Amino acid sequence: MPEPATDELIQPVVIDNKPPRLQSPSVKIAVCDPHRAFDKYKNVQDAIAALKTVVEQTKIQVDAKARAVVAKQKELDGIKKQKSKEYKATLEELITLKANLQASQTTANARIADQRKSIAVNAYADIYAAVATVAKERGISLVLTKDQPPLATRSMVELLGKLYYRRQVLYADDSLDITDEVIKVLNNGN
Repeated sequence: MPEPATDELIQPVVIDNKPPRLQSPSVKIAVCDPHRAFDKYKNVQDAIAALKTVVEQTKIQVDAKARAVVAKQKELDGIKKQKSKEYKATLEELITLKANLQASQTTANARIADQRKSIAVNAYADIYAAVATVAKERGISLVLTKDQPPLATRSMVELLGKLYYRRQVLYADDSLDITDEVIKVLNNGN
């Protein structure tokens, strides 16, 4: 049997240990600090100012009820005969005033907490919508949270947790940060 010509031989295959390169589409990535956007969002600032007014008005109303309780307690303390009808009537009034004060405080605290929650929920919905708007305008495929946790902590473990373990982005060049653009969209209503 004749030997095949050398140009008909199967050439050896060179195999390197490198993984094959995958072709992937270009992905633009950006970061945004939603907490800074929250702090700079004019609607949030206005809502917080309005809430402060409500809190101040509520404190005035609750303080007036607290003064009424103190005054009724003094009136009760001034009654000499504890078994008299006047004492019993004043005691009942005091109990009613205390219950009313407690109910007012509980209701006010719940209403204020609900308003704070509403401010946050609405603001973050607006912030995420603004992030999407900026990302679409700039052709950005992925926006990550760039958080800047406050460094005031009670312990070293808590500090390390804030600095390293809970961070979603360990480093991002400032050129990737779209937070200022998001704030502009939020405050200009775009």
